[in-house]
Amino acid sequence: MRDDLTIYEFHTKMKTWHHTKNVYLYAAGQENTVCRTYPHPVNWQQEGVIMAGTLFYLMGPSGAGKDALLNALRSRLEDKPVIIAHRYITRPASATGENHVALSKKEFKKYLFANSFSLHWHSHNRDYGIGIEINYWLQRGISVVINGSRAYLQQACELYPDLQPILITAPEDTIKERLYKRKRETEAEIMQRLQQNAELNTTCTSNSRCGKKTVVIMNDSTIESAVNQLEAIICNKKLPRHT
Repeated sequence: MRDDLTIYEFHTKMKTWHHTKNVYLYAAGQENTVCRTYPHPVNWQQEGVIMAGTLFYLMGPSGAGKDALLNALRSRLEDKPVIIAHRYITRPASATGENHVALSKKEFKKYLFANSFSLHWHSHNRDYGIGIEINYWLQRGISVVINGSRAYLQQACELYPDLQPILITAPEDTIKERLYKRKRETEAEIMQRLQQNAELNTTCTSNSRCGKKTVVIMNDSTIESAVNQLEAIICNKKLPRHT
């Protein structure tokens, strides 16, 4: 059994069995051979741990302006009991865009094995993780904002039933223009993202099985306008109407 399997291979070629709080990974067709044991994310609320803070699950299509909104939001939350969690991503760090922790695929696998993530997912050939430290912050009454994935929302709700989903979106033409400007994806990747947007947005709003309704922020005006709405949600002010 190879010992250098990539995260992509784990996501696509492995069968997964859940056993208590661990995930046992077996090679396809070799069910009797354990290749590695990975800790399974734990629903701390089911374990009896009280989450006094609120988890705000921010999501939306690439190009909706999430990075710009989060960067603008940070200064407004400096004197409030709210933390914006950094993501761990198998993507090089950049002077512009998201302020994330860059990991190689081998490093990500090491973090995963050490149970360092409270949430993690694979999307567009990259791996994303949210640090386990958010559980300690939530337990101590500190609210947490994370930059999540629309496709992973249902799994996140299973682990954090009381999370507040927030969808940041924008008109398709606006998203397309922003994606071209940031020069992070190829034209084929941009078109693929645009095709997925409508279906994922519907899943995260009308078809979401989370305990709380998804709040939608349309980021089609100024950054200040969208940040004002986002701050109002996080600071328990009047919420925008659910659409």
